[in-house]
Amino acid sequence: NGEEIYIEVKGFQNNYSFHWSENEISVSKDLSNKYYIYCVRFKDNIPNEIFKKIQNPYKEIIVTGKFEYKIKKDFLVKLQ
Repeated sequence: NGEEIYIEVKGFQNNYSFHWSENEISVSKDLSNKYYIYCVRFKDNIPNEIFKKIQNPYKEIIVTGKFEYKIKKDFLVKLQ
């Protein structure tokens, strides 16, 4: 439809989690529904499938708590 969106691609293998930096979180908050995280599963270091698409990840992860996360230097988000 011509609407501009922003996609952050996060890869994972067997632990179903990815690192999410403070800068990425800030951009996600600012762009809200125009920002997506595409979680891509890798097999043998080759992209295998888009496992999950998260629109407005700031809302989905931080605000509504749909995903578990831990804060260290950056966020470690666990896909459910």
